[in-house]
Amino acid sequence: MKSTVLYLLLPLILLGVSCAGDEGLPAADGAFSVGLRLEGFAYPGAPLEPTRNPAVPTKLFDGALTRAQELAVNDLWFFEFDGDHVETAHCRNMGHLSAANLSNLRNVYLPGVQPSSTTRTLYLAANLNAIISAYIASGTIRSGVQGITLGELQSLSFPWDNYRSETGTDFFLPMTGSLAIPPSSSGAHRIASLTRRVARINIMILGLDPWEHFSLKDLQIKNVPLHSSFSQEKKETYPLPEPTEFKDLKGEQHSLSVYIPENKRLEHDALQTSLFLRGILSDGSQLKQEIPISVTPHEIRANNEYYIELVPPVVSEPPTNLSIRGTANCYIINRSATHYFFNAQVQGNGVPTPEGSYRPNRAMKGKKAVIVWSMGGDRREGVEGVVSQLSYDEEYRTISFRSANSPANGNALIALLDEKDNILWSWHIWKVDYNPYVTSDPTAMQKVIGYDEYMLSKGETQTPIPLRMMKFNLGSLSTLLSGETVTDAGDLGLFYQWGRKDPFPGATGWGTKRKESFISSNEYAWQDGIGSTSPKASLFKGELGEAITYVTQHPTHFIAGSLLDGYVWVKGCPSDLWGNPNNSKQTPNPAFGYKTCLDPCPPGWRVPPQDTLEKVSEEKIDDKLHGLFLQVDDTGTRSWYTKGGYRNSADNGAIKQCGNKGFYWTSTSTPNSYKSDYFHFYNPSIADLDYPGSQAHGYMVRCCVE
Repeated sequence: MKSTVLYLLLPLILLGVSCAGDEGLPAADGAFSVGLRLEGFAYPGAPLEPTRNPAVPTKLFDGALTRAQELAVNDLWFFEFDGDHVETAHCRNMGHLSAANLSNLRNVYLPGVQPSSTTRTLYLAANLNAIISAYIASGTIRSGVQGITLGELQSLSFPWDNYRSETGTDFFLPMTGSLAIPPSSSGAHRIASLTRRVARINIMILGLDPWEHFSLKDLQIKNVPLHSSFSQEKKETYPLPEPTEFKDLKGEQHSLSVYIPENKRLEHDALQTSLFLRGILSDGSQLKQEIPISVTPHEIRANNEYYIELVPPVVSEPPTNLSIRGTANCYIINRSATHYFFNAQVQGNGVPTPEGSYRPNRAMKGKKAVIVWSMGGDRREGVEGVVSQLSYDEEYRTISFRSANSPANGNALIALLDEKDNILWSWHIWKVDYNPYVTSDPTAMQKVIGYDEYMLSKGETQTPIPLRMMKFNLGSLSTLLSGETVTDAGDLGLFYQWGRKDPFPGATGWGTKRKESFISSNEYAWQDGIGSTSPKASLFKGELGEAITYVTQHPTHFIAGSLLDGYVWVKGCPSDLWGNPNNSKQTPNPAFGYKTCLDPCPPGWRVPPQDTLEKVSEEKIDDKLHGLFLQVDDTGTRSWYTKGGYRNSADNGAIKQCGNKGFYWTSTSTPNSYKSDYFHFYNPSIADLDYPGSQAHGYMVRCCVE
């Protein structure tokens, strides 16, 4: 932010003059004395717009100083000039008085100010010690006959940051004044009226109902050109102290007060003050709405106070914050025609991989958001799809959207672009009438809720621990727990290359090779399966950073492997991308690991560890046409797993074995190999858990609780 300045000494107000001895302490020993006088803030007579009630409130506002504090004179500098001409009058004497000698309506002696046969000018500056001391130390203000002139003093600028520090802990308001001293042969006494160089703005926040809370997140005071629009560059911004006193306001009426400098009135660029507020409305639950409130420019003059009443905009449907449980690469939405938003500055959950093969950017800043692809919903290309009304807030780095009116389930991929339209990151939106976060739903909004819980033994002598698994594959559109009537295999889940966060669609039918029912733009067309369109792993020459950048910018490109590179999507693929490298070299890998920024699951969920299904046996399989039920432990819990097949990296990602086999990734990689372990079943047998799969293959994912 550019340096801001506050002209405290220009214009200076000529102060009232009375005869010597009229008021206060009489002169002594020929010395000059001044009686300080400071009135309350003047009210200019009309509230600022917008306003609902022109009546001026009488209560003391939250955050305002007491009257005694507003009148306090903490220190006083005086400057005596040998004349009143701005170019020829020089400072001949200056001094400083501390707070112990000062108060409103108190007479003080000014040391060194003596009678003179010529007219002199006296300038006073209160509560500005740090700023003036800095100018004296730098030599800008000098004492003696060759000192600063009246004009130079009038043109001095005062950095706003220094002013803020001057009014920091004790918050004394800056004041200035000037006084003409006529020729005299003896001591004199005058009354000096100090004027505050700031205005007080009282802000009332009304009409919170039906909201219960309002928290002030941001408050800026800006000076803007008098004859310009807000789209033009803001000339000055005054960063106010953190509004800690206004973090959780409740009730029907809230108010706060701020002290700001007056408008600058430069000869060729007159400025007016504008207020910019941003707050967070909450209904008392997890539903929150950020709202901006701005006030058009106004003429703000020092030593005046102004009143403004603000009514937050009516929001009939507060948007849901999808990041309330944390950030992730996938978010579940359950409602149609609903506004959502999420934090778009963190890559995934922001957690680096265990061995440091990838470290996320936790402060991304893009330019716009786009829908990369959308599947499900209306299922007709060119219609609303799954999400609409997509927007990106550059200031707060959030992406917001509205779910489609259709009650149908669907999947979409939303991406954040930079100024060159490169994809910085992308997020999977999973619209489904299944809510794994709750175990009861009084609204009956979801067909299925909750999770399957298994008790896993981690050794003969250890107490079994619970493991909670989702009831459906990641991206599943069908919430039928048997899948018997499902004709579209793609409804039963999406495919993932091991270590990548972005999904690929399943088949349009049992036995087919590719899912076609999606909405996408030409810029992000699928490259997989048909016509050998998939880019090859050899493209990256073994460089992980290059590969991560490519797959981030091309989330629809399935990377094809080959026998020469071990069927991986990047040569030498690290084992820690999904947070659970098998450093122990045990099979099954007993480590649980942790979720990383490349994990594809929603907040609170992750790709499961290798031994999640260690107790599954063929005797506990209930085989069905499109999948099977597995009883994982002795508790009787059964889970439905589908036979969606897989995407074969040796055939450019073409779908194989759809309707015959099921393949599910774990977070574990195989020791000393470019492969990763997965759960694999076929009619109706189950492969060993340590069965390695090529990392470039596309398998399904069943998420477990972190």
